[in-house]
Amino acid sequence: MADVVRTPRNYLIEIRGELGDQFCVLFAPMTLHRDVGTTVLTGPVRDQSQLLGLIGTIQELGCELVSFQQVTDPDLPPPATRPDIRSAPARPGA
Repeated sequence: MADVVRTPRNYLIEIRGELGDQFCVLFAPMTLHRDVGTTVLTGPVRDQSQLLGLIGTIQELGCELVSFQQVTDPDLPPPATRPDIRSAPARPGA
C-alpha cells in the first residue's frame, strides 16, 4: 500500500486543571490556553496516532480529559469565552 500524505487537522483539547508553562514541551507544537480551572490545547495534529499520543500524555499526567474536537481555526480562544462552541464531553472509560 502506498504512503498517504495527510494534511494536519487542527484540534481543541480541553483538560481539567491548569497546566503550567513547563508542560508546553510535552504538547508541542500545540498552544496552551489557561482559564480558571481548565487548560485548552489548540493546534495541528497530523494523524490519529499523534492524537492518541496526546491523550496518553494527558492520562500519564493524571489529568482529566474534558473534551476534544476538530476545529477549523487553531487560533480560536478557549471554549469558555466562546458561546458558539459547545464541547462534547469525553466518553467515560475511553
